[in-house]
Amino acid sequence: ETSFVRFARQAISNTAQLFTPGQFWHKRSEIEAGIQAAVADALLHQGHARVDDLQLMRAGFSDKYEDIILRVQLQEQLKTTKRYNLTVTEVLKSVDIRRSETEAQIMRINAEAEAEAAIIGNKARMQALELVQSTKALAYKRLRDELGWSSDQFLEYMRQAAINAQPSGNIIVKTDSFGGAGAEATASSTTSRRGSPGSSR
Repeated sequence: ETSFVRFARQAISNTAQLFTPGQFWHKRSEIEAGIQAAVADALLHQGHARVDDLQLMRAGFSDKYEDIILRVQLQEQLKTTKRYNLTVTEVLKSVDIRRSETEAQIMRINAEAEAEAAIIGNKARMQALELVQSTKALAYKRLRDELGWSSDQFLEYMRQAAINAQPSGNIIVKTDSFGGAGAEATASSTTSRRGSPGSSR
């Protein structure tokens, strides 16, 4: 081989050793420019020749070296795949956390709404009960005032009204109408017991 080829081959070998196998795949143009500069410098100083252009057509390695390069690339791809899988896992966990937080917030809002509804319902029932009781009290007062009943007569009226409101069956009623002595009389609730307060039949 000529001296020019030997000079060029040595420059190419020396320059190629400066790069890793992975760079031959990812930085081909950079390696090509470096080799061209090294060959041009070697031929200019050693052969007094000028290199106008150089193109890197193929990068050949020994079989063992090819296996190493292939394994390195496979490991890099595996690392990239694992990194993507880790990112996906992190995203899924983030989604689960957001879902849990949202569900907890919904449960808290529902609980607060149910508690507020219970409070409002209880207040409404209490106000309704107070209204009913005050209405009854006012009605009983008007009835007592219009009829001119005493407290004992009004209580007797309330007792008679309570007896009449009982369901069917026998009721034991204690009365003082028989000569002032306490006595008990059994009567069916279907029997009329109405009468003026203070009188018995």
